[in-house]
Amino acid sequence: MPPCSREPDRSAQEPNPAATPPDRRGRRPPPLWLFPPFLFTYAVLAIFAIEWKWPMSHARPAPLASVGIALVAAGILVVLWAGIAFRKARTPILPFREPTRLLTGGPYRFSRNPIYLAEVILLVSLVLLLGGVLAWVVPPVFAISLSRLFIQPEEAVLAERFGPAFDHYRRRVRRWI
Repeated sequence: MPPCSREPDRSAQEPNPAATPPDRRGRRPPPLWLFPPFLFTYAVLAIFAIEWKWPMSHARPAPLASVGIALVAAGILVVLWAGIAFRKARTPILPFREPTRLLTGGPYRFSRNPIYLAEVILLVSLVLLLGGVLAWVVPPVFAISLSRLFIQPEEAVLAERFGPAFDHYRRRVRRWI
């Protein structure tokens, strides 16, 4: 009896977002290794690397540690709150997926990008907790990267998909806070 060839069933697997073909405007998502969770991980690693190479823990005043801990809690809560909003609305949370609904409630009443904002807050809290000075460069670089790679393209899709509703929302709610 010849050996049986067993290929994995690819129909049940989630497609690779980076392998997504270009949309109607010819936009293609960045490679998977540049998606927000990976960028966030790289930013955290960069902060730790900077702190390891040029330690400055002595520069942190004690009250900043308390602020850092409070910001960690706030960042985590905002990510969870926004994730729940996506789940309730049954719209994709992954960048470059066609949105089915425009989220304007929950944390989206205060920021058009609460998850990205929470990630920046988490990076700021880490810098506060570690007490370094040089690591302060990481959160703004991360925020600018998110804005250029994800926020601007996502907002273009939302404007195209939801038209006047998104324009009204954009006028009413700021991009960050």
